[in-house]
Amino acid sequence: MILYLFRHGETNHNKQGLVQGWYDSELNTLGYKQVADTALEFNKPVDLIFCSDLKRTQQSSIPFKQKFSDTPYFLDWRIRERNYGEAQNKPKEQTDWEVFFATQKNSTIPGAETSDEFEYRVGSFVSDLRSYYGDIQSALIITHGGTNHTFRQLLGIETGGYTRPQNASITEIEI
Repeated sequence: MILYLFRHGETNHNKQGLVQGWYDSELNTLGYKQVADTALEFNKPVDLIFCSDLKRTQQSSIPFKQKFSDTPYFLDWRIRERNYGEAQNKPKEQTDWEVFFATQKNSTIPGAETSDEFEYRVGSFVSDLRSYYGDIQSALIITHGGTNHTFRQLLGIETGGYTRPQNASITEIEI
């Protein structure tokens, strides 16, 4: 099965360096253009489309849903970005991210998901994808930078540091 992991288009939070996580930000003008351009250029066959239930990903899914109008489309909260608790909607530099990402079982940010919780949530989606949709050839997954990274970690593709995909970019992986 081939997965096409699509990171949502740009938001003002991306542009301003604000933490998003579960904060329900919207695409900005450039973000809408980015996703429209990427959808226009994307010409791979897609059997299913999955989308995070946050607004910026749902907005990013619109040109893909139009292009693949006969393709089944599902919202799934498990492919949301990591919940960053009290750091959300605040400047990134206000948080010690090195310490935060170094902990697996505890969170240094009040209200944030631990790394283990985030990996479990995304892992349950991957497990269900394999169990219930194992006979499909390909799926487009419209999601977030951190979720994209966690997919690659869980599938053994990325074992080192964090590589953030660009807004409105597609990462192709085979499982």
